[in-house]
Amino acid sequence: MVAVPAGSWDVHVHNFDPVGHPYIPDTRYNPPARSVNDLVASVPSTNFVIVMSGPEGTDTALTVEAMEQLRSMGRDARGMVVLDLEQMTPEELRRLDQAGVRGVRFNTRREGFDLDKHYEAVAQRLHTAGVKWNVEAAIFDYLIWHSLIPTFRRLHEAYGTVFVADHVFALDPKACDPEKLADILQLVDEGVLYVKISGLDRYSRRPEELLPIIRDILSRRGGRGGLWGSDWPNVDSSHGSTSLNDVDIEGHLALLKGVCDDLGNDTWEKLMASNAAELYA
Repeated sequence: MVAVPAGSWDVHVHNFDPVGHPYIPDTRYNPPARSVNDLVASVPSTNFVIVMSGPEGTDTALTVEAMEQLRSMGRDARGMVVLDLEQMTPEELRRLDQAGVRGVRFNTRREGFDLDKHYEAVAQRLHTAGVKWNVEAAIFDYLIWHSLIPTFRRLHEAYGTVFVADHVFALDPKACDPEKLADILQLVDEGVLYVKISGLDRYSRRPEELLPIIRDILSRRGGRGGLWGSDWPNVDSSHGSTSLNDVDIEGHLALLKGVCDDLGNDTWEKLMASNAAELYA
């Protein structure tokens, strides 16, 4: 097995309880139940960031419950929640912050969604509430990230907002414009953006295909811009699915450790532990 550093973090995991916390009526997929006990038995990290997923809608109860359970087991835990703007009152944001939430997440698959205005509204509300959360997006076209570079810089300067891209931008490495990707990764150098090294075999890609891009990410900002996420329990999120994918998490870790060892500069420890400890403090 690949040895992970002490205090290691897995920053992208989900849990599901369709009986105790029923899925929203129009959920696109219906994953089987997976508990916190299942999580700690399956993933080698010590600490976790619980990420809300589509079937939960905007009900944060299961995420808060999971964080509490992990802490009762002697582990550290944080949460990434999905909220609509109406829920983002200062009181609710402070309540969730006290519970361990450290970021808000949304995706952009809705047509007509004005990303600039939404990011502005989210950053303002977090600032007004006084919570130091990051803003994470599951954006399914890296070119959208490129179009938002000025927005991210402006909001980082105005509010100190930090952004997180999950699943290595969900990009296809065979159809990626290197110059545009380099523009995006400049935000990593500037401390505006972190990238989750997660979902490596999603989107019909293979982990090996991503290694040059991952190496580039992990070489920036002294290795401080990357975060490890297993995406456990690796749901099949296609329409109508009720299943999980068989993912070689150990194999992914072995590949990443090889890259980190080549880079040196304590990159493995930063990817697996200290970057997350800093971002989700």
